[in-house]
Amino acid sequence: MRKKIVKRPLKLVTKSAVQPLPSKPTQTGLKKSDPDYFRKIGLISAQKRKRAGTITSEQLSAWAKKSHPRKDGYHGGRRKKEA
Repeated sequence: MRKKIVKRPLKLVTKSAVQPLPSKPTQTGLKKSDPDYFRKIGLISAQKRKRAGTITSEQLSAWAKKSHPRKDGYHGGRRKKEA
């Protein structure tokens, strides 16, 4: 019985037609040393969400209230003051 030499096909490297571009951060002029940095970032994020029509912070807080109801007898781990 003779051994057959089988050639393996070359690996095909496919390239997408659209080259992914790295996203560049928008120039906001903010620095982390600014004491209001996170508040300003939150305002920018809220503006973007409002323009895009995505979930608002009011909707998120309403959903959180519905999903985490408070118990009537809960006093934050403290004893209830006697009247």
